[in-house]
Amino acid sequence: MRIWRDHLSAKRTKLGLARVKANGTALGRKKGQQVKSIFDAHKDKIIELKGLGVTNKRIQDYIQVGTAQSLGKYIISRKIASINEP
Repeated sequence: MRIWRDHLSAKRTKLGLARVKANGTALGRKKGQQVKSIFDAHKDKIIELKGLGVTNKRIQDYIQVGTAQSLGKYIISRKIASINEP
């Protein structure tokens, strides 16, 4: 019973999205749009530490938010590394 209900729900969703798309409505978020990040509250400190040459892992250990990998992606997406380069 549950499988059938899930199947119907998925089918209704797909039909609804197809109808909206056919009407010309753009779906999803705009390309290149920046969303809020857990690192936004620490942006000034991240910029300061990157300017001093501190590694992403050390910065992540210092601010105690996220992971070094997610911090690296944040730095790239916000172009923070290029702020401090000559």
